[in-house]
Amino acid sequence: MSANSSAAELLASLLVNEEPGPEHAQSQETLLRAFKEAGLTKSDYNKALFQLQDLRLVDSGKQVSTSYPSRNAADSMPPGVWNTPSPPPQPQRWRWIGIWPLPGLRDWYRSQLAANRNEAGTGGKSNPKLTTRQENVLETMLDKGAVDRDSRIPRPRIVESISPTDQASSYRRAFDGLADAGYTQGEPGAEGGIWLTPAGRDLAEEVKRRNDATKE
Repeated sequence: MSANSSAAELLASLLVNEEPGPEHAQSQETLLRAFKEAGLTKSDYNKALFQLQDLRLVDSGKQVSTSYPSRNAADSMPPGVWNTPSPPPQPQRWRWIGIWPLPGLRDWYRSQLAANRNEAGTGGKSNPKLTTRQENVLETMLDKGAVDRDSRIPRPRIVESISPTDQASSYRRAFDGLADAGYTQGEPGAEGGIWLTPAGRDLAEEVKRRNDATKE
């Protein structure tokens, strides 16, 4: 797999779980931060964005967000308590660049994952590009023995083991990307959790060996 294809797949993985349309856009700043975590550059991001736009799989544009500050506490007090009412808060607006998926992105991304798995199964040189968070998730699941349904672990517990200060919701894309690639399976609900598939276990062991080697 070429570097450009790897970068395009990473960008697709960050957008594939969003609904099509500008109302579901991700900020360019957030996407660039994910590329940096994966060891890629802004140039890699720009090439990936151009590739997916050229295939009409994503689109981009300027977005405007508005926030409305809460009113002063004095405004909720009974009449007569305050002699001078506070002026109404003014809405705040800011502009940002958004990237959003188009209807064909999900099918394209799944076809790329299938091609990668076929390449790996036939002895091709396949080295899936993982984000730092995805590597942490895989290694943590392996360390905790989450390798089948009976040993499944809830997502919040995995995130807590990686970083007690992080919110589990911030790892949603990392978890979803691993599931879409066939490296994890899971069950929903209060008694649910996720576990490594055989392919996920092999990949987790590879990640662990590589990370252990860098520590020596």
